Amino acid sequence: MGVVLRPGELQLSCPGCGQVERVQHVPAVYRDGIASYGGSARSVGVVGGYAAYGYSAHSGMSVSSVAGALAPSPLERRTGGLVAAGVFFAALVGVGILIVRVATRAGSPGGSQLPNVGAGAWMIPVLAGLPLLLIAALLLERVRANSRIRGGRPAASLVWRHGWYCHRCGGVFFPGGTPLEVPKDELLPLPVFQRIVWTAGRF
Repeated sequence: MGVVLRPGELQLSCPGCGQVERVQHVPAVYRDGIASYGGSARSVGVVGGYAAYGYSAHSGMSVSSVAGALAPSPLERRTGGLVAAGVFFAALVGVGILIVRVATRAGSPGGSQLPNVGAGAWMIPVLAGLPLLLIAALLLERVRANSRIRGGRPAASLVWRHGWYCHRCGGVFFPGGTPLEVPKDELLPLPVFQRIVWTAGRF
C-alpha cells in the first residue's frame, strides 16, 4: 500500500534507496558545488643587472560535475571577444575606405599621384568587410541566444526548485505532491532532470 500524502505534503524519501538522510534540495547541491578562488604571487628577479619585482593575481570559479549537471539554465555566452573583433575589422574597413578615397583621386589636380592603385585599394575594405559581416551575424545570434536564456529562466527555475538530489544514488527526483506536470517519485539520471528543466525554459 502506497503512502497517502496530505495536500501540500511532500514525500522526501529517495525512490531509489528509500532513505531520506542523504537527500538534499537541488538548489542547495548546486550552490555547494560552486566555489570561487583567487590568489596572488610576488616574484623577484634580476634583469640587466637590476633587481626586478613582479606581481600577479589570479581568480576564477570552479564548478563540480554534479553542480554543472544540475545547472538551472545554460550559461550565457560572452560577447566581448566578438565586439572587440568587430571593432578591429570595422577600423580596417574605415582605413580601407580612406585609402580608396585617396587612391581614386590620383591624377586629379592636387590629388595623389599613386599609379594604378584604385582597383587594388578596394581589396582592403572588401577583405576586411567579409569577416566583419560574419562577426556581426555571430554576435547577433549570440545576443539572441542570451536573450532566450534570460527569458526562459523563470519557467526553468520553477521546475528546478522542486528537484531533490540523493547523494547515495546520484539521481534526482520530484517528490510525490509536487504541483507540476513532471515525473514524480521516480529517480532520474542527472541528464534527464536537466532536460526536463531546460525544456521548461525552452532553451
